[in-house]
Amino acid sequence: MTRRTVRDFLLIELPTIAEAFAARFEALLSVYPDRDDYRYLLAGGRLVYAVLDVGQLIDDDSISLFGVEIDLSGPR
Repeated sequence: MTRRTVRDFLLIELPTIAEAFAARFEALLSVYPDRDDYRYLLAGGRLVYAVLDVGQLIDDDSISLFGVEIDLSGPR
């Protein structure tokens, strides 16, 4: 098996996650009950088992992703 690197994740996985987050923002679950501008996405990946991303809708309608948590191995 080929070794995965942070670079691989940033160049291959993260752009796909960012696109999915932006495309489905309104359908994603809110992080805070009183703040609809914060949402999260839990997704499976090609290079990682799962990724949890938190993002915020900014005033100019762009989305800032932060709080990325990565699960490399899946259930134990």
